[in-house]
Amino acid sequence: MKHEIYSCLKMLEAFHDRVIKTYNLGVIGSYYYLGKEYQRLWELLKKHLTQEQIQFIPQIETEYISEFETDKRRVFVLELSTICSVAISYLHSLDMDIDKELSIKKEELKLKEKELEAREKEIDFMNKLLNKSLDAIKQFPELQRSKIVEGIKKSHRQIEEHSKNQ
Repeated sequence: MKHEIYSCLKMLEAFHDRVIKTYNLGVIGSYYYLGKEYQRLWELLKKHLTQEQIQFIPQIETEYISEFETDKRRVFVLELSTICSVAISYLHSLDMDIDKELSIKKEELKLKEKELEAREKEIDFMNKLLNKSLDAIKQFPELQRSKIVEGIKKSHRQIEEHSKNQ
């Protein structure tokens, strides 16, 4: 992928995020400027893509919509978001082939497997810790009984010593 196309891709990704935030915040009054900005990005892409490639990047017409037609403005912003998604997907596909995509998926799977192994080890550790805690809790009454017995024996010894001394 050419550097210029990659730069346009990154700008489109950032632009797409902005379009989504604009819609979610309900600031659809800026729809016109968003449309103009997309058209500017499309023109940049047109300079660096072939005629066949640019056909896969959707265009959008920006027209004035009355401030009273908020539903039309919302639809326009949603349409702009969809168009951005399509353009971003296509630009990503320019740098991919099936082998490269498969190798990326394999790497992702390896990372997921390592993550699962780490979680399994963590779970095993937690289970061992829990079992030790349970054993300690089970032994608590026995420890208390042992201390009581030890206290009684100590008292008996003191009584015996006291009896011997008198």
